[in-house]
Amino acid sequence: VQNPDGHWSKTYTDEFYYDIESLDEITPPEETSSTGETSDTFDNFTIRYQTDNITDDYENKYQGDRSLKFTFDDDNPTAKIKLEGILLKDEGNISFQIKSSTREPIDIKYVGLVGNTEIFEKNSSYVPELENTWVMLPLTVNTSSVDDLELTFSSKNTTIWIDQIEIKNYK
Repeated sequence: VQNPDGHWSKTYTDEFYYDIESLDEITPPEETSSTGETSDTFDNFTIRYQTDNITDDYENKYQGDRSLKFTFDDDNPTAKIKLEGILLKDEGNISFQIKSSTREPIDIKYVGLVGNTEIFEKNSSYVPELENTWVMLPLTVNTSSVDDLELTFSSKNTTIWIDQIEIKNYK
């Protein structure tokens, strides 16, 4: 059973039995990615992709199964994700790993929300020193509690990857 915070009360297990004489080759499911309004759960929050130029990338990742791939061109200069079900308060730290295919500047807007009410907005710019190299980008905010966080990335004719999104609170 899953509670309203997205945590499970019991671990789900299932057992499978196969007859070896009739067992055909088991093929793993294909790893596919989709665009648009999709969601995926990382740790204790949900990520919603709010633009069509974001996909899951199972090849280029910092750690884990995949990263988020943002493709920027003349038709799509921005990409936006929304982290839902977070708890960010007091002196909070937002960090993630980022990698870029070029040295084009990347503008990042952080918007903290409670429901649809904006609690804070912070802007930063990142200029990659090296192409195709993972770098951790941290941001510290002093804020009252927020439930959701919107991250909007803007750049020109480049591809970026985001992985290992973390939110920590300090007093």
